[in-house]
Amino acid sequence: ETQFKTDLRRFLKTQGLADFKIPKRVEIIQEDELPKTRSGKHIRAGLANILDKTYSIAKPIDKEVRVTLPSFHSAAVGVQFVLAIAVMYVHIGNLNTWIVPSTQDSGKYEQLDQANAKTSEWSNTRTWCFHTPLFFFVGGFLLAAGTNAPISDKKGLQNFYKVRILSLYPMYLISVLLCTVIFIAQCNPRNYIPEFDRTRLPLEGENFVCQATPTEMNWTSTLFTSITTYSLLLQSWPIAAPFSWFLSYYTWFSSVYIFCIFVFPWCHKPFFAGRNDRNTLYKLTISWIFANYIFIAAFSFGLTLMNDEATLNWFVLTVYLFPPGWLPCFSIGIGVCFLLNDYHKLDQINTHAFKLGMLTDGISLFLLGGWVFYGIAGSLARPSLIEESEIGNRYWAAYVSRLLCPVGFLWFCGLAIGKGITAKILSQKIIVNWLAPSSYNVFLFHQPVSELYFFATRGIWWAHPKSFYWFSPYPIPVNTWEVPIVMTIVVFFSMVMHFYVNGVLITTVTSCWSCFRGRKDVSHTVMSVANIVKEAIGRVTHIDPSRLGDETDLTEMGISSMTLPVAVSEINMALKAHNSKLKLTARSVRRASSIDDLVSIASNSRHGGKHDLGPILPVQQNRNQ
Repeated sequence: ETQFKTDLRRFLKTQGLADFKIPKRVEIIQEDELPKTRSGKHIRAGLANILDKTYSIAKPIDKEVRVTLPSFHSAAVGVQFVLAIAVMYVHIGNLNTWIVPSTQDSGKYEQLDQANAKTSEWSNTRTWCFHTPLFFFVGGFLLAAGTNAPISDKKGLQNFYKVRILSLYPMYLISVLLCTVIFIAQCNPRNYIPEFDRTRLPLEGENFVCQATPTEMNWTSTLFTSITTYSLLLQSWPIAAPFSWFLSYYTWFSSVYIFCIFVFPWCHKPFFAGRNDRNTLYKLTISWIFANYIFIAAFSFGLTLMNDEATLNWFVLTVYLFPPGWLPCFSIGIGVCFLLNDYHKLDQINTHAFKLGMLTDGISLFLLGGWVFYGIAGSLARPSLIEESEIGNRYWAAYVSRLLCPVGFLWFCGLAIGKGITAKILSQKIIVNWLAPSSYNVFLFHQPVSELYFFATRGIWWAHPKSFYWFSPYPIPVNTWEVPIVMTIVVFFSMVMHFYVNGVLITTVTSCWSCFRGRKDVSHTVMSVANIVKEAIGRVTHIDPSRLGDETDLTEMGISSMTLPVAVSEINMALKAHNSKLKLTARSVRRASSIDDLVSIASNSRHGGKHDLGPILPVQQNRNQ
């Protein structure tokens, strides 16, 4: 019966029936059991209510749990890949900034004088960093969409942190390990300079600097403190800069995001408490918007107190990375999630959906226009009060991205609603099903993959420091025609890591942790596969398994493409504990949409796990699609 229900839903999907028209509940009864009128005709009106009273089924997630989970369009997932592309664009490509050596033997790249070389001005497009605040906003939005109740008790907190960290940390460690190996190939005891110089330039024939950190420890001690810093995700905190090298330039985002995850339960709680009061939700969201601008004002005031370039350098570096400074963007995402849900509940979005789609497309043109304007007349885009220097460009980029962040947030809301050309493009299956789930890995691996590509094609390492002390070097100066090639390699590598490696990593970590805790390997309790799956899902989502029905949608419980491997690992361990030879794989459950799907795939896994349904979507289709 379970298999029939699963096959029926799958058949309706293949026939092109919209997701919201596919029945979430299927009852199999005898025809003579259907209610009829006195004349013998079947009763159609109110049939669902009559059957509800006659046939009891497993209790689904109740209204109290579902209330925080809005139905948002798949474009809200697809946009993550756009943000990943924006990150790669900022860090990969020459953009007429460097004079490429005529022979490989010289190996020395010379920087163009931007004051005299107008062709290099296009590199200013890299300071149009609208994507950075959006990363944290989307993170807060999706976390809120996948959290079905306040997280307050100790067990709930432990489970929440376990699932989120398991979904992020193992792959993060792999990327840091790869970056560390590349760093050691560049910087080792043979070429180590034990003195620190904030503006030190590379030696002749090199495009990187191997020197001490400000504390000027020996090479081995510095490597140890650096690895410790990155292992504990502390690289974005001010205390780390004096003791640590920048091994993995761009994973400061992971450090900040982990901080946001740790404080999420306390940011989420007041929004959940006011979920039925729109005024309260607006007040909370606006207060976080004010917090963002207060931080910008404090940053601006601090700049006026800087008397010398060295102090200015350290101030900009530490304030830019400071995790609490990004918390407003993250929390605004939580608030917008609740507000969208409130409007969805009252069906007040449909009335203005077309206008919202037009607005979203208008913002898309604005963002694209701003990017082009920066490339054509970047000097005009920077106010005269901002110092005309590389570090001035850097902190102006930090300014403008946060000043305009509400525009980007409004753009994301339009995508979540799903109207307009932009939403249609970003909801294409290849983006949502394959590219977007790999976006986090694109972010993690674009540094080591691009560095290895540069070394393989040039025979030299690239980590040329900026003219000031910063966490990242100049972008990899590959030719313009090579940029899409490098990006494609990064994307394919990231997809392999997500769809084939991540599940193995999480299973290994989970198994090691269970052995460390002395978890029992075998259970003598006889349970059905369905109950085993429900109990495992309940542990991952912190929902009572008795409240989960066969037709319960995975997205309603916060099981997304990031947390699905954690759920698969938990289910496999539970099956193993019951002496079952059944086993799920990340590939076999890629488009499972309900608990029933997981049960069906697990039950048939002894036949080779051929139920390959494609990638899971952490979204619900919008009814206005």
